[in-house]
Amino acid sequence: MSSEAVSDKTTSRWIGKSLIKVFSQEFHAHSKEEYEKSIAGGNIKVNGKPVTVDYIFKGHDLVTNKVHRHEIAVAAAPIKIIHSNDDFIVVDKPPSIPVHPCGRYRHNCLLFILAKDHGLKELYSVHRLDRLTSGLLVFTKNIKKSQEINEQIRERKVNKEYVCRVI
Repeated sequence: MSSEAVSDKTTSRWIGKSLIKVFSQEFHAHSKEEYEKSIAGGNIKVNGKPVTVDYIFKGHDLVTNKVHRHEIAVAAAPIKIIHSNDDFIVVDKPPSIPVHPCGRYRHNCLLFILAKDHGLKELYSVHRLDRLTSGLLVFTKNIKKSQEINEQIRERKVNKEYVCRVI
């Protein structure tokens, strides 16, 4: 379980509406009662300050919600590094792990695991594979090489090949 603060600026449709009305109508992850408890407990703030459920949104308000996330488990197998040099790293991505933080995955993603387990903090994806797809994945280790490869992809100088094995 991890805790994080999620912030968002008010949209035009929120202006003039109460905090509880916006949360209960726009965000369906929890019930109205749970949002009321979060507001009362100070986990939902506006402009960095605790507010009540009847707070009315104004333009340029910043709402912050401290949420607890329970991430979905992913494959426990270590990530195999197939090749690494000064510019690139090629890894064998197992199924069930997303490449980037997304949706309900923050820590259980390939980039976070590579940073934590291998100290690879600055990686730039050349391509991606879907969460449930396994296979070789190429990352660059610096922004210059990433831009170079992305330009080659745009100019169709690089070919990607996907091979599928059906069992």
